Amino acid sequence: MSQKLGEKTLYIFAAYNAITIPMIWALYPATSQRTLEERNLLFASDSIWNWEAEKNLALLRE
Repeated sequence: MSQKLGEKTLYIFAAYNAITIPMIWALYPATSQRTLEERNLLFASDSIWNWEAEKNLALLRE
């Protein structure tokens, strides 16, 4: 690919990374400093969005 496209390969790689970073941020909740039970509740949320899973976890904690 790099022989055929030359430096355009880097642009494709940069575009892929630019698209992937917001997807990771929006879809995968942070799990550091959390117990296994809290992680289980985070990933058991019905919504695919990170912020909805966090809201659900906060409600379940109370």
